[in-house]
Amino acid sequence: MANVQTTQGGFNLGGINATGQVAEMPGNWGLIDLETPQEAHTKADYMNGEDWVLVFSDEFNTDGRTFYPGDDPYWEAVDLHYWQTNDLEWYDPSGGVGGRAGYGASLEGMWPYSYDSCDVGTLPNQTYPGTQTPLAAVENGDPANNNELSYLPGQRLSACTCSGESHPGPVRANGTYVGRAAPEIDVYEALVTNQRGQVSQSAQWAPFNAQYDWFNTTDNLIIPNPDITVLNPYKGGAFQQTTSGLSFTNRDCYEGGTGCFSVYGFQYQPGSLYPFPFFVFMKLTFWHIRFDNAYITWINNNEVAWTIMQAGLAQDPLTEIGPRPIPQEPMVRLYPPHN
Repeated sequence: MANVQTTQGGFNLGGINATGQVAEMPGNWGLIDLETPQEAHTKADYMNGEDWVLVFSDEFNTDGRTFYPGDDPYWEAVDLHYWQTNDLEWYDPSGGVGGRAGYGASLEGMWPYSYDSCDVGTLPNQTYPGTQTPLAAVENGDPANNNELSYLPGQRLSACTCSGESHPGPVRANGTYVGRAAPEIDVYEALVTNQRGQVSQSAQWAPFNAQYDWFNTTDNLIIPNPDITVLNPYKGGAFQQTTSGLSFTNRDCYEGGTGCFSVYGFQYQPGSLYPFPFFVFMKLTFWHIRFDNAYITWINNNEVAWTIMQAGLAQDPLTEIGPRPIPQEPMVRLYPPHN
């Protein structure tokens, strides 16, 4: 089979535009920073070793950059107090989707849902109106909140949305809506345990399993090096369920004099139960990603720390909820710089 030549985003062979030119943005404003070294333009997949091709980079090497609205084609810094986590700092643009972190109203009924079923999981407190059922939603939950499982207000843009109600879509061929939300995957949150540096690498979910217990079997929870990484005993509370691994860090990279660089990150494959309709080139095209191979893998010190498989978030008969997809939403990348 002959190789298909890429148009590189242009109209014709080689990526030329309608005037026969290859588009190039003057200055260092392209999708890939000119200062990104060539060896970083590809990276091996942590799961199967295949090469991934870099599509965006920013080295943040230019002094004096500001990020007020309109200053930068890719980034915009917030100008607010991040009250949700009681931060002491005020975030200022002169430094370094469905819901927008820091803007609480945009997250109400959106975070931390990742859900595409029409059932009790979309309802406030995960209970049927006027009842105390399912029983697992009102007992053995959060001890700080009357042992109830959930205090969430319900999923705002759920798969239960009726025709004519506010919802951004997409809509399936049968007229039902795709459940939308603002899920969260954390690269890391730092902590110190017995004078050793650790990172919590996690994802947050709603609706919740009974007692916040996800299905962490040996098939669904993969920890290559249990001497470095363990499953976090904290499982969540009335406002979020969490799946988290705790990993010891390479202290030489921030305490020692070796000058080493430690890589943190995550790699994930979204998972969906249903086909989604999208308009592509003026034609309705259906595509889907099955639950079977969906996962999130976290990276600590440039090595796989732990992996959660989609089956770990399968339907829960105790709380009567369906599966939570590995996030399919466009994800906002947040970088909180500190001096």
